[in-house]
Formats: sequence, C-alpha cells, structure tokens
Amino acid sequence: MLHVSTASTQHVLILCHEIWGITPALRAKAATWRQHGFHVVVPSFYETVGLPAHAPDEAAAFRARAALSRSSITATLTAAITPPGGLPGPPPCTSVLGYSMGGSIALWAATTDLPLAASVTFYGGGLEVSPWPDLAPGVELLDELRVPWLGLYGGRDPLTPPAALARVMECRRVGEPTVEVHVYPELEHAFALDATDARHSASATEECERLTVEHLRSAELLHNEKHLGPTRSSATRQV
Repeated sequence: MLHVSTASTQHVLILCHEIWGITPALRAKAATWRQHGFHVVVPSFYETVGLPAHAPDEAAAFRARAALSRSSITATLTAAITPPGGLPGPPPCTSVLGYSMGGSIALWAATTDLPLAASVTFYGGGLEVSPWPDLAPGVELLDELRVPWLGLYGGRDPLTPPAALARVMECRRVGEPTVEVHVYPELEHAFALDATDARHSASATEECERLTVEHLRSAELLHNEKHLGPTRSSATRQV
C-alpha cells in the first residue's frame, strides 16, 4: 500500500487504481491530490489477492481484475481507511476516489457501511454489467448511495454507453446524499489521469479536479460538523 502523506490534514483520500494497477501516472496523480491538501492513500487491490501491484500487459490486467471479489475489495478498502499509526485528533474525514476500474469501486464503496464522507468516480465502467459477479452494476447502485457521490464521464467512452449515462444523469439530486454528474460529450475513456494518453484532456482534467475538490471539501464540512460540532467546524472553515 502506497501512502502519500501531507502535513496535519484530517482528510484522507483513498485513491483507487485502474485495471493496470499502481502505475507511474497514478503515483503522479497521488502527488497532485496531495498538493490539493489531502492525505493520500493508494492501496493495491491486486496485492490483496497475492498479485503484483502493477499489471504489465492487457492479459495480465484482465486476469488480475477477474481475481478480485467483493470480499477482497472490502478488505483492501478497510485496510486503507486508517493509515498505520492513524492521524492525531478526532476521526479523520475519509473519502474515496477512483479512475476507471477504481471509479467503479468508488461508486460501490459509496453504498456500503464503510466510514466514508464522500466518493468520486472518474469514468468508471461496469454501469450495465459489473466486472465482478458479486457486485451489482453501477446503475443499480445509484439508489443505494449512502454518501455524496460525484460522477465524471466522457460522452464518447465505449465503456459507458449513452443509455447507461442517461440513467446515471437521471439520478442527479441535491438532497442528501447529493448525486452530482458531469458528462463531457466529446471525450473518451481515460481523459483525466495519464497526460501521455492520446485521450487525455488537460482542460477537462483541470475542471474535474476543481469539481472534485469542491465536492470533497463540502463533505468535509459535514464531517466536521458531525464530529467537531458547528463552532469548531466553522473555525476550521476560516483557517
């Protein structure tokens, strides 16, 4: 498990990897989220089932994904919730964010009883058919959300067909928990992680990261009000 710590933050961000595992691009993105002020934890879902943290080719990647299950994913997330040694003070605000396969995991995690404050999905597939037999498809999970969720998708992504995205868009709401969805009509899959990927969009990445920070900070305020009380939470907002 890779930990990218930042000074004295009380917001832990669990960063869930793509089908390729923990790649240099994901490590770089972990540093980006650290710069936004989060304590970043990057767990390896593959190491939990005894496989290398990085899949070197497509065949290995699909074998590794197939080896995952509800129990192994839950175990990985549970281990990532509290970093070794913990953080000082009250329970840290913990959110989950994932890209592609990790985005599917982040959506599912938002429906569980894991102690999460918020969830963010970057173009997670499996909306109509889950890659894991013991996890429901994404569109079926949207009615079970327990924490605020932000979904970010490309309109030309073959892994998230238009009919599925339409169903996701129908689930947007401002009530608790909030469901916020943004679809970028001209973008394909993988537009926001690896800058060397031909599908990458720098402008969309910048916007999505801004939306993500706003989403996570809003959830952090709710967390602080619950665990610190309105007075101390307000003081935290002013710092």
